[in-house]
Amino acid sequence: MTWLTPLTGAIAAAVVIPPLVALYFLRLRRRRREISSTLLWRRSVEDLEANAPWQRLRPNLLLLLQLLVLLALVAAVAQPIAQAGGRSGRTVILIDRSGSMRAVDEADGASRLDLAKAQATARVEQVLGGGWLGGGDGEVMVIAFDDRAEVRSPFSANARQALEAIAAIEPADGESRLLPALELARAFATTTDPDAPPEAAEAVALELFSDGRLADLDTTVLRKGESLRFEPVGAAGAGNIGFEVAAAERPIEGPGSIAVFASLFNTGSEAVAARVSIAVDGVVRAVLPEPVEIPAAKTGDQGEFQPGRASVSFLPFEQPRDALIELAIVPNIDNSVSANLLATDDRAAIVVPPPKRLRVLRVGGRGGVLGMLLEGLPLERLESISVAEFEEAGAEATAGYDVVVLDGAAPASLPTGRYLAFGATAPIEGFDDFGSRDGALVRSMRSEHEIFRNVNLDELSVASWRLIAPGRDVVVLAEAAAGPLILFADRGPVKVIQVAFDPLDSNWPLLRSFVNFTANAIEHLGSIDEAASLAGLVPGDTITAMVPPGVASVALRLPDGASIELGPGLDGAVAWGPIRHAGVHELSWTRNGREERRRVAVNRLGAEEGRVDPAASLTLGDEVVGGEAGATGRLDLWPWLLGVGLVLLFLEWIVYQRRAAP
Repeated sequence: MTWLTPLTGAIAAAVVIPPLVALYFLRLRRRRREISSTLLWRRSVEDLEANAPWQRLRPNLLLLLQLLVLLALVAAVAQPIAQAGGRSGRTVILIDRSGSMRAVDEADGASRLDLAKAQATARVEQVLGGGWLGGGDGEVMVIAFDDRAEVRSPFSANARQALEAIAAIEPADGESRLLPALELARAFATTTDPDAPPEAAEAVALELFSDGRLADLDTTVLRKGESLRFEPVGAAGAGNIGFEVAAAERPIEGPGSIAVFASLFNTGSEAVAARVSIAVDGVVRAVLPEPVEIPAAKTGDQGEFQPGRASVSFLPFEQPRDALIELAIVPNIDNSVSANLLATDDRAAIVVPPPKRLRVLRVGGRGGVLGMLLEGLPLERLESISVAEFEEAGAEATAGYDVVVLDGAAPASLPTGRYLAFGATAPIEGFDDFGSRDGALVRSMRSEHEIFRNVNLDELSVASWRLIAPGRDVVVLAEAAAGPLILFADRGPVKVIQVAFDPLDSNWPLLRSFVNFTANAIEHLGSIDEAASLAGLVPGDTITAMVPPGVASVALRLPDGASIELGPGLDGAVAWGPIRHAGVHELSWTRNGREERRRVAVNRLGAEEGRVDPAASLTLGDEVVGGEAGATGRLDLWPWLLGVGLVLLFLEWIVYQRRAAP
């Protein structure tokens, strides 16, 4: 048992108990009188015997009862507590600050994060006590998490420190992952005793305040000896609608126009009709005339959750310049509040760059098929050089070119640039060439990748190709049974799409897919920085960009208006992250006295984090944790002491009344 406010109890005892005892020591001085009989003075016998103010304390039931009443009261003031289940006094408060915790269930506008912080505050006050007279041997750590976790307050018995840390937690827009928070708590709870076994860790009480929509529950388990108390936050049965996908592209036949597509989701139990608007550079262009009917969510055959989905599209419109396109769900008057509790996924931004005519450099060449194809593309400039000329030019070889096509060429090294390599393996880390092989058919391909737009490789037959063992971070875009045929490697300033065979060693030049693939690959590489903007980023990603040579400083403006100064690396690359909030981020710099900028859209898309109905329990491995499961709280004893004090006070009153009766 421990005491939350022992000093307060001690002060109270020192104030009230000594005066009570003194009252029984003190006696009144009376004058001695001669009387005929003392029979009428039986009730005053003890007082008549006293001839001094202080006497030996005699046994007295009233005094005993009064002392017990006061002891019960001052003990209650000291707030004694008992550990439930023999737990230690260390508690880890885990507060979910992910995107779904922005949902507003309450009529007063309080978010789920506000409710979680209020519950956590009450828990800290219960464990550590409040005020400067608080005490006790307990310690509390506060961890806030979304897709990443951070310690907001280390283990401490200081209640004010923990409460201030909780109050300072701000919402983020990342997805919710429990494992990083658990690992962080384990790292701080692990014993540093050199004589203890490596796996030894102090028993701590893990208390989670969340809506339970955790993305990594399938891969998260509690270790032996760990227990978790889950405090669910949010209204049961809550629904939400939002954007799951938002995309825009410039059609090949009309690069001066833009087509916009989107997909909506519904996690509620009822179908919802939503209207969608589109704005270009802050000006609303159109609102869909008819609401989009989004079906209700349902449960699949295997018990899996399946949100309702619906697609929308806007007719292509002319936009020859770059543009910021924003899609928004327009609130309907007849929609109930429970249909859409989360506002952050009601908007989606897309940054579309201006149409671009690329400058291409061709290196090497064993035939004219690829050269003829390149000459037929709508390029701004096309030049060809030999491998020797490319190596002699060094780092200046790629200056002024958007894409370099290696036509069967394998230079000694690759300077900064974006490369499309055919045949010979490009000299880059992650492409380990270990010989050649005859005969191959495409077994699988990432058909969703934009380089395969209008590309079908089912009829492709390869006579000879290079066997390449890809590195762990190399993306295999198409592969045969024996190995990859098309790969992509991103090495920061150097990006390579590698085709592991020469087109002349296959039937590809006879197929339409060869023309479409080459055009798509060059377009993808030439606008790869802009492609990241088109696809958009999500909270938790990192913003990366290449700036022109000579730029010394880059300003990053965040969605809330704050600005951060970034310094480009020697290769002109800038990076900042992880991104914490959704919205449009803008990079700007000055070159030759002129300000240039690049906007990056960060969207919180997806039905998984958009699902806002709180979980009643969590399944971690084989263990099910509910709101009461694994409770690790303490038992407050002061209410019981107050009850005992009241009972003793009643007994004291009865004894007094009996003695006072005639």
